[in-house]
Amino acid sequence: MKILILTAAAVLAADPPTPTAPIPAPEAKTVWTAECELKNKKIQFEAKSVLGEKDSDDVKINLVNDSTKVEIRISEGHLTLVNPTNKKFGICSPTAGVMIDKTRLLVLIGKKGQPNLDHLNAVLVDTESMKVLDTSETLGDFVDSGRNKIFLKKVSGGVSALIAQGWKKYAKSESPENLFMGWLNITVSGDKIMSKWEMDLPDSHKPYKTNSN
Repeated sequence: MKILILTAAAVLAADPPTPTAPIPAPEAKTVWTAECELKNKKIQFEAKSVLGEKDSDDVKINLVNDSTKVEIRISEGHLTLVNPTNKKFGICSPTAGVMIDKTRLLVLIGKKGQPNLDHLNAVLVDTESMKVLDTSETLGDFVDSGRNKIFLKKVSGGVSALIAQGWKKYAKSESPENLFMGWLNITVSGDKIMSKWEMDLPDSHKPYKTNSN
């Protein structure tokens, strides 16, 4: 009995265990940036990944200037730049971005769709308030030549992208050579991103369905 009492007293007199410090969350690393040069300032789109690789599937994008940082709510994944084939397109580099008016900026962002085609997303930003007005995910899919290249042209109120619109109806396989590529007009109405095909699909083709992931 005396031994038990002495043991209990020794336990009570001992120093309390030191609490274990929480393990800090790994810091995300910048994997790519795109800069948009406005008349009186510059803003950046900054892609970060905890895994720290360009081809990581956990990439998130922030809108950044000297004093503000805003997360762009596009589903995380292997997000990429969208490089227009015509180099002098818009005001952003090395991704595609055009000013809709004095304050609103429309920017295109890609997302790898392996083993399928890559997806095209769009972001609408108010450059004065540094607010994201709208995002549109998986507008359609485009054929990536390995460098995130895409054919673009300017249209009233936005841009038009040459992307997958349909398949040959009686093709033996759904391979790139059986795709019908059409121009998708990506425009802004109010503070919303809108999209509409420039031309209807020919009767010899069936609509292309995006395999979002």
